[in-house]
Formats: sequence, structure tokens, C-alpha cells
Amino acid sequence: MNTTQVSALPRRAPRRTPRWALDPYRPLPADKHRLDLHAALTTTGIAPLPGDLDAIKVLSTLDDATVRTVLRWITNR
Repeated sequence: MNTTQVSALPRRAPRRTPRWALDPYRPLPADKHRLDLHAALTTTGIAPLPGDLDAIKVLSTLDDATVRTVLRWITNR
């Protein structure tokens, strides 16, 4: 007697999960940019004012090269 039972339901294809979603400790690019901008301002002794947070949020959505340039301007390196 065969005790193996085969499901009548079709088998689902595995879901493709983005790589960043697999590592909870790896921030999204915009989050990393935002943190880098905050850190650069804090390191140079510039405390972001409440209105500055909106500008930081917008800057953090830019591409890597632009954010690196802004960070270079802030840190003067």
C-alpha cells in the first residue's frame, strides 16, 4: 500500500525576493545616504535644523555620485 499522497494543488514558483530584503542590517540606498549626510553634518559640528531635515531627505534620494559630492563639500575632503 502506497502511503505517499500527491497534492492536487499546482505548485507555486518561488518568489524572487530583492537582495536587500534578505539582509535586515543592510539599509536601502536612500537610508544609507540620509545617515551619511547626518553623520557628515554632525561630524563637522553642524546641527541640522528642523527645516534641514526636508533637504536631507531630498538629497538622500539622489544618485551615489551626487551624494558623494555633497558629502565632500560638507567634510571639505
